[in-house]
Amino acid sequence: MGACVLCGKSAGFFYALHKNCYQRYQAVVTSMVELLEQQLATTHQLDSICAQMCAQVDALNFTSEASQRCHVKALEKFAGLPTQPLKHMAVAENWLALMTMLALDESLFVDPHLVQRQRNLPALRSLQAGQLPQFEHNKQAFPGTLMQQEVIWWQFKNCDLGQKKPQQRDWSIVSQLIDNLRPSKSNLVEQSLAQGSLWLTNVAIYIVSEQDLVTIEYTDIYSCTPASGGVSLQLKQRSSVAQSLYCEDGRLLYQFILEALKRHKQPAEHI
Repeated sequence: MGACVLCGKSAGFFYALHKNCYQRYQAVVTSMVELLEQQLATTHQLDSICAQMCAQVDALNFTSEASQRCHVKALEKFAGLPTQPLKHMAVAENWLALMTMLALDESLFVDPHLVQRQRNLPALRSLQAGQLPQFEHNKQAFPGTLMQQEVIWWQFKNCDLGQKKPQQRDWSIVSQLIDNLRPSKSNLVEQSLAQGSLWLTNVAIYIVSEQDLVTIEYTDIYSCTPASGGVSLQLKQRSSVAQSLYCEDGRLLYQFILEALKRHKQPAEHI
């Protein structure tokens, strides 16, 4: 007998969900999104909002994980609203405070970096205003040697540096015919060059892996364009191929690089 993934009770042979449980789940998620839309901008009602959300979910008598997923789904839907309410600083600050109150497991979010990007909003706004955000760091954690007057700006915990290269495969008449029939399809695949933590200073970008330290100086960057989850960099060397740099907050990385290029008097070509 299968158990319902929401309430944990028997759902019958070959079933893992009660139809009624799913309907109640959907209704509560919709109700919580409406509650957030109406009240989240009001700071003094955070305790009340949290209590109302918890009361609605508790009344479902779902399992512990399913209850958290109700909250997570509501927050994801709220963050994805067309009006983008989280662009307003007051709403974003209250949303993060509410997250702390709810004490949710952030790994349950479809986008595991959604919450972190909201935490980075003050830094993003500072950069957009031409000011460097405050960042507390442990100099001992940086594995490289900083030059004189070099200052650490920011750190991203996870990054991936990639580069396009031609796809390697055995030639055959069949593969050639297929390629001829699909002329618009790119034969390039992205190869990972380095993975690790990403450090930004006023001089360079550092990708720190267990085996190596990759350095990209801002003065070597010809152009920077935003990409999904990161940026695309074109270096000045004539033979260089565009590289993609991904991290948990591509918007913030892009703004940092634009600020660095501006300070080095090297205007970035960007979209």
